[in-house]
This record gives sequence, structure tokens and C-alpha cells, in this order.
Amino acid sequence: MRKSESDISPQQLIQSLPGYDKGAFDVTYKDYSYVDTTRIGEKMLLREFDKDLFEARLQAEEQDPYRYGSYFIYEANNRTKQFKVCSFLNITGQDVTALYPQFIYESILKEATGNPNLKFKVTTAPFPVRSYLKQFKE
Repeated sequence: MRKSESDISPQQLIQSLPGYDKGAFDVTYKDYSYVDTTRIGEKMLLREFDKDLFEARLQAEEQDPYRYGSYFIYEANNRTKQFKVCSFLNITGQDVTALYPQFIYESILKEATGNPNLKFKVTTAPFPVRSYLKQFKE
């Protein structure tokens, strides 16, 4: 739900995800404007979203894996460059902790810069094995 002209809709961010145009994401949307945030603010939104994710998983016909992750976008203001996204990850997927947040970072940068062709690539490498641990290698 957009609050001002400078806000970017969740749909815009999702459609900017790498691979979205090739069907890499199964997307559903829900409006959480009904949630009362006067007591504990954004935490209530996240609790409601988490509850919905859990209940949807229980209803899914295929359980393996239900999904690799979900994004909850609760602020995307391009004028102030304030973006608040919560990533819920299914860590049973070996690459999800590195890739899933990376996808939304790239999407945010595309929208914030106005460059739909932007590619934000990150390479990770493990720390070197310490000499102490090498003694346990067979």
C-alpha cells in the first residue's frame, strides 16, 4: 500500500528481483493495513506475517521445500532512500542464506537508482582453514 508518491510499491520491488521475469518466484500479496500497530509498531506486522506463513505452509500440498523464503516489505520510500524489508528464509536450502537477501538488495538498488539493468554481484569465499584445524584433516 503506497502512502505517498515517493513510495515504491512492494509489487515494483518484487518485479525487479533477478529472474522474476523468467518465473523464478511464486508471488502472493496480502494487505496488512488492518493490523493495529499502535502498541508495538512494526513487530505486530511481522508477527501477523509470520503467522500467515506458518499457516500457509501447513496447507501446502507439497512440503519439500514449501518455499525458499519470503519478503515482507513494510517501507520503500525512494525520496528518503529508506527501505525496510524483512526476509524470512527456509534455511534447509543450502544457498538461500546468501542468495535470497542478495536478490532483494539488487531489486532495491534498481528501484532506488532508477536503473532497471543494474546488476549487484557479490562473491563470497570461506575463511582460510587455520593451521590448528589442518591437523584433523585425514
